[in-house]
Amino acid sequence: MGNPPVPSADQIISALSSTGFLFEQKAANILEDTETGWAFKDPDLGTSREIDLFKVGSVYDHDQKYRTFEISWYILGECKNYQWPWVALTKPWGARRWFLTSDDLSLTQAMRFHLGIDDEGMALANRDEETFFQGYQRVRAEALPRAVQLVKLNKKSGGWDAASGDIFNDVTYPLAKASNFLKTRFDDRQEQGYLGSSREMQVIFPVLVVSSQIYAVSANGDPEVKEVGQVTLERTLSSENVSGRFRIDVVHIDHLRDWYEQRVRSVVDYLADSLTFSNEGLRGVKDSFRRSSGS
Repeated sequence: MGNPPVPSADQIISALSSTGFLFEQKAANILEDTETGWAFKDPDLGTSREIDLFKVGSVYDHDQKYRTFEISWYILGECKNYQWPWVALTKPWGARRWFLTSDDLSLTQAMRFHLGIDDEGMALANRDEETFFQGYQRVRAEALPRAVQLVKLNKKSGGWDAASGDIFNDVTYPLAKASNFLKTRFDDRQEQGYLGSSREMQVIFPVLVVSSQIYAVSANGDPEVKEVGQVTLERTLSSENVSGRFRIDVVHIDHLRDWYEQRVRSVVDYLADSLTFSNEGLRGVKDSFRRSSGS
């Protein structure tokens, strides 16, 4: 028997690059303090499932009566090292007055009471003054184009094909499941009394990080093509275990740091400003790294 083949360093790097493992690590390094291969319980199968990226941070403070105010934010990410471009069909965002709740934002009852939003309804939304949820939707949604469909281009002899392919099963549904897992865990802790009278909110940022170009194509009137660095894919799901309106930011790897600094932190800043109860506001800022318990 001859000696077994031994790969060169370049061949090892090439093999890892072709599978996307190095791309995933690159994205995690850009975001910093980010876990890869984060596990959660799949609500459909009851088994462990993983998403590529997980990052958590928080801001917190106490008032003069030592009551806790805390905002936790989570980044849930999938990474796709795809060779050809992505295309997002875009339409304008709807009127903010209809967005009175959000599936990516959870609040304890004590927090809702502090913000005065328990009785917020359509009549309040029609007033001139912006409501808490309207402001959240403005900061969260309107900064990026709204994509109603995401497809991949495939090069073929003599031209290109466009197809949604496995995007739903590989991107949309896993991120929706992971988001739903965090939201359900928050709601369960509140229902079981673990959160007590604490004033807490949780905001989730699902993101798809891609290596190739993103093109936005207007779906209103005559199509117009524009290369962009980021879009927000909005999809409504309705199944036995996962339902709601989910928004997934699609971000080119070269824009990932800007997305975190200018989008994630701007939303957190808006939420923190909403909680200001003194001239100092929320003093603590903590970018932390936590590992999922999977339960």
